[in-house]
Amino acid sequence: MATIVGARSPLFYKQVKGGLPAILDTSKFTGNIFFVDSANTARGGDSAGYGTSPDTPFLTIDYAIGQCTANQGDVIIVLPGHAETVIAAGGIALDVAGITVIGLGLGAARPTVTFTTAATATMTVGAANIKVQNILFVCGIDEQVIMVDVNADDFTIEDSEFRGSATAQPLACIDNNGGAANAADRMTVRGCKFISYTAAASANEAIELGEVNDEILIEENIIDGDWGNAGIHNPAAKILTNLRILRNVVRNRQTGDHAIELVSACTGEAVDNRLFGDTLGTIFDPGSLFCSGNLESDAIDQAGVPSPRTMAGDALPSGIATTSFVAGAIDAAAIADSAIDRATLAADTGLRSIRSNTAAAGAAGSITLDAAADANNDYYKWCIIYLTGGTGVGQARLITGYTGATQVAAITPNWVTNPDNTSTFAIMPINQMSVGDLKADVISNSHLADNVLASEQFAASAGEKTCDGIVVTKATAALPQTNATGLFTVTGLCLLRRIVGYVTVQVGAVANATKLLGDSTGAGVATDLCATVELNGAVVDSRLEITGTFANAMVKTVDIPAAKTQAVDLVIPPGVISLNCAGSDGGTGRVRWSVTYVPLEAGASMVAV
Repeated sequence: MATIVGARSPLFYKQVKGGLPAILDTSKFTGNIFFVDSANTARGGDSAGYGTSPDTPFLTIDYAIGQCTANQGDVIIVLPGHAETVIAAGGIALDVAGITVIGLGLGAARPTVTFTTAATATMTVGAANIKVQNILFVCGIDEQVIMVDVNADDFTIEDSEFRGSATAQPLACIDNNGGAANAADRMTVRGCKFISYTAAASANEAIELGEVNDEILIEENIIDGDWGNAGIHNPAAKILTNLRILRNVVRNRQTGDHAIELVSACTGEAVDNRLFGDTLGTIFDPGSLFCSGNLESDAIDQAGVPSPRTMAGDALPSGIATTSFVAGAIDAAAIADSAIDRATLAADTGLRSIRSNTAAAGAAGSITLDAAADANNDYYKWCIIYLTGGTGVGQARLITGYTGATQVAAITPNWVTNPDNTSTFAIMPINQMSVGDLKADVISNSHLADNVLASEQFAASAGEKTCDGIVVTKATAALPQTNATGLFTVTGLCLLRRIVGYVTVQVGAVANATKLLGDSTGAGVATDLCATVELNGAVVDSRLEITGTFANAMVKTVDIPAAKTQAVDLVIPPGVISLNCAGSDGGTGRVRWSVTYVPLEAGASMVAV
């Protein structure tokens, strides 16, 4: 192969700021290279003469940053096993533009930055065009406000991990802010892992999109935690533009909160994300993003369903639009008389209608056929005849028809007993019977074998009805603060069999006398359904019930009772069942309520507020 005179290889010899010579790949590193290793204290140091060789490294990342020159492509290589502690805001300050920080090592051997001592301890990004790669960030102080605080444009973080623990949770792992609109545009978070499993902890979000910024890219990350807001969260009034959230796995283990939650006006795209939470339809709030290929799931061993739950355009098979399934789309007015005729329901298109006739006393009676004949002169194969009046009401007989080349004018029914002269009868093919043909008591106990109809056929949801009554559950919610709030709206008279509250997030450590009220919409006044119980510090899994005797205090327990707690059923009039709390725990405690009731009149019900 010919050699091109004057061509330069991408590998070239370079003397690095007074240190040892190196062979560098100029396609990746064009500036100075500095090495950091906290474990090499014997031969390293944070002072002049160090940092240019892995044998004589700097000891801290922050000192190495200070030795870089802006925008010349300087690189800081952090060696495996490096450990650095940040105890104050800006303890590591990425304030030199255009630098790259690369961690070497795998798993626990990766460079580790641990935040301790002050909740305000942070690594700050204060200059543009900075990249961080393969660093393990560990929260070592509970309610740490921010781990990595991004306040400049074009910041990239890749292949890094953020960890909380059972005793130390960050409020936010990464906060994209800048302090003003468009001061931290074009941030990229790629291939990172965010873990904060502890329930009822202080973690709010993995990634906080805290300011009005443009062209943010969040892709191929794993975000799993008990997030108070969401795995990816965008506060109100901070409208991002051209936001792209691609191919992430995001799970929120906290009840009632989102995996991803954005302000309604945020624009951009969300593509192929896999999202997990506790309630379908509330796991993903995409703002105004275009969405494609996202799936959500609320339970194990179940396939994901499209998210958001609203589909664009004609999303159902065979051209059936989603509007075809709105309430009332198929009603009585939509189906005209005879709209579905015998030709639709039978292969034998020769079936014709039959006129009613009145039988004479003691006579067999006759039935006149419709004069119209089909091309095959094919008539009734099997017919049902039933009485519509007189002493024989409710009787039904099976008769046979004729088939032949000549039209038959009449059929004589094969009565077991003849109708009297006050009865009329009608006859029709079996496949032409309508709802109107099923008279009262046509379906009786004697006609239905045991278990022919299952309980699921009588409930909108198989879980709504039990042997004790109908069960209605109100989603987990914060306790009312020094006042009362409605739990269930009562329509008509209902028999209250049981009401159970289940603590899902521990109640704050304040005095909080709590009781249930029945507020009647009639002339009655609010009635205490029980005396108060103290909820100060009630732990997760605590159960709240009443006995049914108004004078008895609400029962709070985490044990399994030997007998049903509510021994007395209560008749509840129309109104509201409310929860009253005397104290305020700052809205931290959360309780899920379920009620079991029996309607005592038509239309009576209990519905969660």
